[in-house]
Amino acid sequence: MGDKLQKLRESFKSSVAWWHKSYILDWVINIAMFLVVQGVTYFMSPIQRYLPPNDPAVAYPVLPDTVSNLLLFILSMFVPLFVIFLMQIKRRSAHDLHHAILTLLITILLANTVTCALKYAAGRYRPNWLAAQNGNEGHLSFPSGHSSTSFAGMLFLVLYLHGKFRVYNEEHSASFSKSILLTSPLAIAFFISLSRAIDYHHNFSDIIAGALIGLGVAYYAYFLYYPPLSSKNCDQPKFHPALKVASLPALSEIAIQKEQSATTVNPPAAYVGKEVIDV
Repeated sequence: MGDKLQKLRESFKSSVAWWHKSYILDWVINIAMFLVVQGVTYFMSPIQRYLPPNDPAVAYPVLPDTVSNLLLFILSMFVPLFVIFLMQIKRRSAHDLHHAILTLLITILLANTVTCALKYAAGRYRPNWLAAQNGNEGHLSFPSGHSSTSFAGMLFLVLYLHGKFRVYNEEHSASFSKSILLTSPLAIAFFISLSRAIDYHHNFSDIIAGALIGLGVAYYAYFLYYPPLSSKNCDQPKFHPALKVASLPALSEIAIQKEQSATTVNPPAAYVGKEVIDV
């Protein structure tokens, strides 16, 4: 009976229709917004702000990047992506895989889109402007792109892990040890952000602004496709509202219960007249 119930669960899981055509639009708009902003800013210059003579705020030395752009995207994009695929070894859910990748992509690209637009609108000088004199790049201090990207990727990872391990599930008490371990990726974001001030590429206010952008975007994107962490099904992605499958998990349990009832062998009984005597 165990094998039969397992097959029933697997067949039900594979038959759940989760795809909706609107997801194509989500992919397209997200990527298009990023490309449009990147394309427009490529052909324009940031706002040219007034710079007071001998301003010590922009007289810091030029230092190499502690965290390069390549390392930034490996940590912020590919590490969460690796964890997503790692989770699929056990779950093997196309629904969860799609929603996780889409959420991560929206998180990273939207954070970069907002950051890039604000950089060109603000035109703030970098702390090492006088020493570097690096053209448009020297006017892109506010907000910090390293900060927004790292906090966006790491908060997505933290929320994703908390959901998968059901840390805040309303049916259980929270585990501090588990939660602090799953929250530890944020330490990577703090390190990357702090390194930008140590390298004199950004002011602390640039870093704080970038962190708020990354945290806000990650929170916004994650809960578009996943339920609250206190939800009973916090480890499962949401269904599109146009698909009437919200009750399918419950239906699967009903089907399994019926299967169990049908295969349960009642204890034999000996009939004596109108009475039933259990043997």
